Amino acid sequence: MSNMAFKNMCRIITVLLIPICIFIFYAYRGKSGKNVRATDIFEIGDTQSVYYSPDHKVATLEKNYMSSKPPEEPYKLKKLVENYNKHIHINFENIKNEVRKARNEADTEINKIIVCINFYRESRGLPRSWKPNEAFFNTDRIEHHNDDCIASIYWSNLKPQKRYLIMKRSSDKDDYGQQTEIFEYIDDKQVEHLVFKK
Repeated sequence: MSNMAFKNMCRIITVLLIPICIFIFYAYRGKSGKNVRATDIFEIGDTQSVYYSPDHKVATLEKNYMSSKPPEEPYKLKKLVENYNKHIHINFENIKNEVRKARNEADTEINKIIVCINFYRESRGLPRSWKPNEAFFNTDRIEHHNDDCIASIYWSNLKPQKRYLIMKRSSDKDDYGQQTEIFEYIDDKQVEHLVFKK
């Protein structure tokens, strides 16, 4: 093979290899991008509760949700839970009926209903398959996982303004779940920002 033919063959191979390499690069990048799970929010089953305070005649509904891969930026997390909360339907009459049925008193007076929606991050201690356990020696309730609670929303039937608590928590092994910052919003207005020193 002549020197000239060898150079031409090398040029052809080079010209063919460049688009093949580019194709492989973008194909691999697209495939790895599909494997990244998007943020997902879902209700944690068997954790909804309704409490009644007869002294104050107040009923409180508590619902709990889990978020896989929640955003770390507080304002983005606030927007995420705010948008998700728009799809949570709360029927105040149903809450009153539930309290009256539980107390077996049709005339139970309820002056105020508070709604509390909590959002937890998915973690090793609180996986997406987690379920409450009421076993005598191995009780495991959602309130035992407050280290993974990252956001809460509060409002009532008398005060529809929503109060958001957004909590930044440590993921380090040594101080897991310790709050590092708390952001409080009333609707869209930030009203408080607390920073905790380690």
